[in-house]
This record gives sequence, structure tokens and C-alpha cells, in this order.
Amino acid sequence: MFQESESTNSSHTSMLKASLKIREVLNVLSDIASQTNLLSLNASIEAARVGEQGRGFAVVAKEIRKLSNASADSSGQIRQMMGEVQTEADEIFRIKEAYEQEKALLDSLLNSSEDLIFFKDLNLKFTRVSKSMVSVFPGETPESLIGKSDFDFYSKEEATRYSESEKQLLTQGGEVADHINTERQTDGSIRFLLTTKFPLYGKDETVIGLYGITQDITHLEAKIANARKKIEGCEAEQKKIVNFMS
Repeated sequence: MFQESESTNSSHTSMLKASLKIREVLNVLSDIASQTNLLSLNASIEAARVGEQGRGFAVVAKEIRKLSNASADSSGQIRQMMGEVQTEADEIFRIKEAYEQEKALLDSLLNSSEDLIFFKDLNLKFTRVSKSMVSVFPGETPESLIGKSDFDFYSKEEATRYSESEKQLLTQGGEVADHINTERQTDGSIRFLLTTKFPLYGKDETVIGLYGITQDITHLEAKIANARKKIEGCEAEQKKIVNFMS
């Protein structure tokens, strides 16, 4: 983020310096136009003074005046265009700086979040992923996941199931919430994942992809399983007591 911001500031500074140089040139042209106009005026006065003998001189003075006026008009138009370009350039740099700030926030989230965060395009291929996503796909990096889909990692049956669900999300909107699936780890243990997915909209409110957040709830599932065992144990003891009492 710091390097990008430095780059933006450097580009903006270069643009301002170039603009100042152009303005300096325009000032010189304006001075030349003013001096040329003054020269034309003096020539006209001299031509009028000498009478018939100064007719040729008067024609030259007239042409010099036209050139002076044209130079002044061109300088004014260039100044106006420079002002418009400068305004547009300032807006572009403002937008670029805002983009870099937003990107820095997203990068920070993707690099630090323990939750699994991913973005997919309309072809259901990864476009951005959090660093934590590599825990689901061993041997991969956030960069190597870009452009890949579920079909590159899961069985055809599993990938098709995920794909159909996501296609429905892209066409019908809404969200896919509280979707729990399991992942078998290399040590044979089961990992429980809770995923929520949403459509991703562009500036014109059309769907351009989707994004999702997956949380590892294995520890919660373990607690639920232990609680279930305790409940079952209590129910068994209760039945024994009922049988004994009867």
C-alpha cells in the first residue's frame, strides 16, 4: 500500500510539474502575442504617417496583427484545455488513491483472517482468496488458486453439487447460508465447515460473480457430539430409574 501510494503521489507530482512547464510556455507565447500586437500597432501608425508610401507596410502590419490575435486565441484555448485536463487528472488520481486504500483494506483482511474467504467469477473460478484457504487445499498458495475451480480439487460428484448450488445463486440471487460440509483430512479426521455465499454485483448492479466465507466449526461439532452423548446417557439412566420404579 505504501509503495502504491508513493507511486500515485509521484505520478501526480510529475503531472503538476509538466502542467507548470506548459503554463510557463503559454506565458511566453502570450508575451510574444502581446509584443507582436504592439509591433503591429506601431507599424500601422508609421504606415499612416508616411501616407501612400506606407501602404505595403500597412499590409504587413495587418498580417502581423492577425498572427498576434491567432496566437492569443490559441493560447487561451490551450489554457482552457489545460484546466480541463488538470481537473480530470485530479479526479483520476483521487479515484486511484481511493482504490488503493480499498485494496489495502481487502488485502489486510485476506492476509489475516482465520476464516476462509474467496471470490469467484461467473465461470466459478477463484479470482481472490484469503491466505487461510491453503489449509483446505494443501500444496497450493493464494496465487496458484487463482483461475482454478472446485473441479480441480474435488471429485466430479462433489464439484458438480457445489457448482449447481453456486449457479443457482448467480441466476436467482439471495444467499446460500448455513451450508455445512465435511472435509476428510490426511490424518483421517473429519473437518466441519460452515459456508455462506453471496452474489457479487458490479457497478451497474449486474451479477459479476460471487463471494463466500467459510468458518471451521469442527470444535463446535465436537462439543455438540459430547453434549449428545451426555443427553443419551441421561436418557438411559432415566429409563433405568423408570423401569426400577415400575
